[in-house]
Amino acid sequence: MTDTLLITIGESWTWGDSLDEHGHERLKNVYGYHLSDMLNADWQNIAFCGASNGWMAQQYNNFVNKNYDYKNVIIICTLTEVGREFNAPDLDNNRDYISDLETARTFKDVQNLQSRWLETQFQPTTYTTLFGTNFVDSNYSNLNVLDKSWIEVIGDHIGVKPPKEVYTVGSWVFEKLSQATEFKKFDREVWLKSTMQEMDKARQVTRWLDQSPLNYERASKHPTPEGHRLWAEYLYKHIGNN
Repeated sequence: MTDTLLITIGESWTWGDSLDEHGHERLKNVYGYHLSDMLNADWQNIAFCGASNGWMAQQYNNFVNKNYDYKNVIIICTLTEVGREFNAPDLDNNRDYISDLETARTFKDVQNLQSRWLETQFQPTTYTTLFGTNFVDSNYSNLNVLDKSWIEVIGDHIGVKPPKEVYTVGSWVFEKLSQATEFKKFDREVWLKSTMQEMDKARQVTRWLDQSPLNYERASKHPTPEGHRLWAEYLYKHIGNN
């Protein structure tokens, strides 16, 4: 046992999807392992493939007010795309979507309102906490998210910048956010135009990841061992600054 506990929270990227099937030992190649080694810390990896940011908030809240037999506790949340938790009864059963979406006019408005709601789900803590994003940008106004996403970190490494202002990528997540039309009547032309604009951004990210050597091509373009290591180094630098 060391004097530092590191807790990493996330979805399949944090879990280490695609590593085993490419011949790498999963738990010794994810960014949490590398970061715990850099910090000489004990480590807990709380991750679930396909999880949402709402699920991560629930897991985060399970840890932030516990008492630990450690001198230092560091919690890392690597957030995923906006909308996976939208209209999910197990994550937002007390939410009034009719009121929350009152000001929305476009698909991007719904994305932003979803993130405003999510910000309220993370409880305050005295522990050192870092929030980052993986293959999307941050559209959070009140959550202190790191300046660079994982995709920007690897973009700096390979010298090719990724597309910007992308918050949702998966087609099934676009379908989730489109459920907003069940709670509010949108101008159809404005809604469709804005949705297509965001879908075009998502396609640009997918094409960019298809060309990147630091993630795998299949499925959700999960990081290679080197891709994980670069994210760990970026997080380590910011922990030092805190």
